[in-house]
Amino acid sequence: MFCTTCGSELPDGSKFCSNCGQQVGDQTTSTPSPVSTTTNQTIPVAETIILPASAPQRLVNLIVDGIAAQIFSIVIVYIVAIQIDGGFMSGLLAFFGYHFILESLTQKTAGKLITGTKVVDRYGNKPSPGTIAIRTLCRFIPFEAFSFLFYGKYPIHGWHDRISGTLVVPDRLTPAEVQLINQETLKKHYPSSVLMIILIVIASGLFILMILGIVSSVFLASMNDAREAGNDAAARAAVMSARAQAEIYNINNSDSYLDLCKDPSLTGIFIGKLYSCYDNDASYAITVSLSDGTHYCVDNQGEVTSLNNNLSLDQTYCLTPQVPESETGQNSQSGSNETIPLSEGNPSTQISSSLNQAQALSKAQSYLNVSAFSRSGLIAKLESDGFSNMEATNAVDTLGADWNEQAVKIAEAYMVYYQPSRYELVSELMFNGFTEAEAEYGATAVGL
Repeated sequence: MFCTTCGSELPDGSKFCSNCGQQVGDQTTSTPSPVSTTTNQTIPVAETIILPASAPQRLVNLIVDGIAAQIFSIVIVYIVAIQIDGGFMSGLLAFFGYHFILESLTQKTAGKLITGTKVVDRYGNKPSPGTIAIRTLCRFIPFEAFSFLFYGKYPIHGWHDRISGTLVVPDRLTPAEVQLINQETLKKHYPSSVLMIILIVIASGLFILMILGIVSSVFLASMNDAREAGNDAAARAAVMSARAQAEIYNINNSDSYLDLCKDPSLTGIFIGKLYSCYDNDASYAITVSLSDGTHYCVDNQGEVTSLNNNLSLDQTYCLTPQVPESETGQNSQSGSNETIPLSEGNPSTQISSSLNQAQALSKAQSYLNVSAFSRSGLIAKLESDGFSNMEATNAVDTLGADWNEQAVKIAEAYMVYYQPSRYELVSELMFNGFTEAEAEYGATAVGL
């Protein structure tokens, strides 16, 4: 016999089921129908879900790459800014280059290397350089990092992912597995938690502050470089103005530079600048300090150069001391540098003459590069440097300078520091060696 409740087999004559305790009464040994083990319910089959990089992994990528990109940017800015003064743009290009170069070549950045993830296209393959370029440019969209807040624990549609058609996935996934990733399925099974949203907001805010820090630091560095470059340019311009003023002073003081450094028209040029000036009757030297620690120098010999060390006390030359006339071995009474003619067949005489002529030409050109002269004034200046009248005259005429233009330059300098009448200006220009026609031209050019 069997229990009608649980189906257990019982000895004949049993009144109670030894298994469930149900009273069975005087049941006969009839064979009950077997208990059906089948139902109409469908047993669900577990759904296979392919997971991309998780939100914590993306968060680590964001933080690590933000730090690495900033270091990379600072290094590039330091190197490039020194070479081309392009601090601001070089910083932006460095940030772009960090992501573009690494993801194009290796599909990884420093953050992805740590988290064991990689960037792929929607088919699971290595993205093209063009795709990576679009992906990297999207990182510059304001608040782009917050775009991950709305896509669950496994975000795949941040703006730089969605726009470029890329994904960040674990290294182990094959292209076939990547193609099975479905955003809607992920959001259904792995919704965002409040804690994760808070963490992403904090990390995104830090990342944005980091980017702003990079941009601001690069911008400030660029502004500082531009300011220093501007100050240096102004300092060099002041030295060149002082060079012209020194020649005017020399002309007005009987061919003497003595007390030039005390002249108000010269000291006014260097207001707000750190400069040094030394003079004597025959020479002078002026330097102004530049931002790189060097000193921009000009002297009466026409030398314009940068010095690592400033002038020593009473030094009236930049590089080459002026040799006193008494030491030149030439006729000190005549004040000229004419050599005693030797036979034309003597090679040493020809070489010496050629060298002197070349030096006279170079010196004349250097004078015109920094100041203005009349023809006779420039010849006289070369003669005072020890050249013969013939060497000085040949050098000046070889230059082919526009003496009208030179008259205008000197006239302009006079107009800056004085307010002469036309008659006074023409007389002053003629006193400086210009012809009457050249002096009249200069006065007319400056509006008198």
